[in-house]
Amino acid sequence: MTTAATPRRRAAAPAASGTACRIESARPGLYCCGVSHPARVMRYPDGFFSAAQLATLAAHPELRVERLGGEGR
Repeated sequence: MTTAATPRRRAAAPAASGTACRIESARPGLYCCGVSHPARVMRYPDGFFSAAQLATLAAHPELRVERLGGEGR
């Protein structure tokens, strides 16, 4: 007996929520919220971090977080 393969569904993309941001680390390789942050400015698009993760990142003393409106420019 053969069974038909069921197609896998792709996860829905996160909704844009104004959570695009720029993050700069005071030291290279600092690991926080699942990301190793280099000692340079990195831009992350909407939905990359949750609101709770952004709050954690912003509270970290060695990270400078700037929230952007819409997709990071």
